Amino acid sequence: MNLKRVIIWILGVNILAAGIVLNTKTGLGCAAVSSVNYVASRLFPVSFGTASSILYLIFVGIQIVLLKKITIAIAMQIPFSILFGWLTDLYDRALQVEPHTLGAQMIVLLIAISLTALGIHLFLKADIVYNPVKGLTKACAQKMNKEIGQMKNMLDLSMMSVSLLIGLVFSGGIIGIGAGTLISALLCGRMLGLYRKMEQHLTSEAAPIRQKADRT
Repeated sequence: MNLKRVIIWILGVNILAAGIVLNTKTGLGCAAVSSVNYVASRLFPVSFGTASSILYLIFVGIQIVLLKKITIAIAMQIPFSILFGWLTDLYDRALQVEPHTLGAQMIVLLIAISLTALGIHLFLKADIVYNPVKGLTKACAQKMNKEIGQMKNMLDLSMMSVSLLIGLVFSGGIIGIGAGTLISALLCGRMLGLYRKMEQHLTSEAAPIRQKADRT
């Protein structure tokens, strides 16, 4: 592990937390992956960050049960869950954004999606600690013999279903699920692909320059 990867990881985690929090400020619905913890924070005396930490720790526990073992990769998700919950609350307090028009809501949503995708890109590029969501997706895919992408979609649908159920049972209405949830699901993956293509392009452009510098 080198310093560059650590810096990229720290940037990625912070940008990801900021993007997820900003998504909840749009008034259009939060991202599917954070819908359960968001609904919990709205209905029960628990912060968004604390609810996120609890949910992530549950995901870690499910991985251990499914795989019948605890690896270093899984164990490292435990402190990550606590750290990410703390960062979520930090950005939840810092980002006091309240868009009141549909146009403003859409702008905030697009910024949130862009930040979330960039955070994921940097997080995966650093490849230091698995996000518990990715860890659970990978464990379920391995156990059920499904593709990662297919399993991720199934997990997102499950999270939205649980969120809807919690909202209906405890408040009699829908909380945190809306048009923004669907837009986030449609655009986040595409934005992530765009960041990857941009990095590949920049890398290919920089390669001849590095080779020329090495020869001099």
